[in-house]
Amino acid sequence: MISPRFKIRLLETLGFGSFSSVYKAKFTENNEYVAVKCMRNFIVTASDCDEVANEIAVLKVLRHPNVLTLKFYEINKSFTYIGTEFARYNSLKRYQDQVRGPLTEVEVKYIMTQLCSALCYIHGYGILHGDIKPANILCFAVTNYGPTIKLSDFGLSHIILKGKNLIKYGGGSFFYMAPENHKRQLVDTRSDLWSTGVVMYKLMFNRKIYDVSDRQKQKFMHLITHSAPLDFSGCVKYSYECSNLLMYLLQFDMNRRIKSIELPMHPFVRFTPVVESSERFLLDGDAILKKSFETFTKDDLGEALAEAYRGVYQLKIFHNITDMGDRQKEYREKLRECEPYLIKLQQAFIEFSSRYSCPRNCTIEQFRNYLVSTPKLLEAFDIGYNAELYLRHGNKTKALSMFHQSVQSLLPLLKHERKSNRRLLLGKKVKQWIKVIDYLQTDLETETEVPQEDE
Repeated sequence: MISPRFKIRLLETLGFGSFSSVYKAKFTENNEYVAVKCMRNFIVTASDCDEVANEIAVLKVLRHPNVLTLKFYEINKSFTYIGTEFARYNSLKRYQDQVRGPLTEVEVKYIMTQLCSALCYIHGYGILHGDIKPANILCFAVTNYGPTIKLSDFGLSHIILKGKNLIKYGGGSFFYMAPENHKRQLVDTRSDLWSTGVVMYKLMFNRKIYDVSDRQKQKFMHLITHSAPLDFSGCVKYSYECSNLLMYLLQFDMNRRIKSIELPMHPFVRFTPVVESSERFLLDGDAILKKSFETFTKDDLGEALAEAYRGVYQLKIFHNITDMGDRQKEYREKLRECEPYLIKLQQAFIEFSSRYSCPRNCTIEQFRNYLVSTPKLLEAFDIGYNAELYLRHGNKTKALSMFHQSVQSLLPLLKHERKSNRRLLLGKKVKQWIKVIDYLQTDLETETEVPQEDE
């Protein structure tokens, strides 16, 4: 449940997926509506920490009229809650579904100008969104020109440091992913621009870039990885400037694709870029990391984790937008100082979360992952598991010895385990192994008894 301190009341379910649910909610103090994304925490590795804290950190850092605004967040032992502005008119996908056809050039221009402005802003900081699609573009008002939109869902985003232009990345939505992503090649912010081109194509023609059904993914993959020509015949209904932007976005060769920095000058979406002072990112980054450390000492691990990621993001953005010069050393020192702390914080959060997030019906391998944060528990559990394998192969004596060793190690460790699913499952396993020990002892004693001769 969301902490009572936020004074939030959940109203209805807006949608749900494999890993999260989204609710409409309201602040009870001022009756402001918000959207709340709820995600179950399954924290086993540092990359799991990334998934939990990354979106929160990005939304707290970014300040742009066409980027979703964070209202509150909470990371507790079992769930992550992200509260954002409520989109009264749902998503761009829903908007076009209601139109039931291609949009007018006026609507396309209005939407694309806002989207390109948001992309120019985040790409200027080195941030790859990673999942541009109509469902992640939210509509907040409808004007005579079309919907007012904001870019959302930064859960798959990455920040690419200047000088390291390409990264390995396997995320995104299948029909909107760039060719280089489908080919498992290195990507950068230009991959977002291909996805933006696919969004624009859908707005203009109300169809996918290739004539395939949702089930024909193999066919689509073959077409896009072999640079099969796209059908631009419908462009005759639109102006040259509109068609020109579309074609420059949908270039198979990412080196020929339009760059984010060129978008403000394009005649179809001409806009003034949003610019911020680089000093904000350096000063805020330093202060935020100090706040994170103070929160960590108070044992609020969720808050400390989110603030630490936010602080690192601020410093990396400072690196990306500043001609470093004499300040390069200052930046490197600050980032170097926070890296050991971030690793320590990740390890603490993994141990904290794994105690609670372990599902009761997980496999042996999944369960082992939830013990990784406590090496002694994992070692003792593995001894017992290997004892089961020896027993299956008929080696009762070896199995009995290992069961004894495992149980003797686990019993004192369980006394220090907090109440959690992990403790519950381990306790059940220990009880099961104690019964097996009793059985094996009786069985082995029976086998070694010497038969008495009849008198």
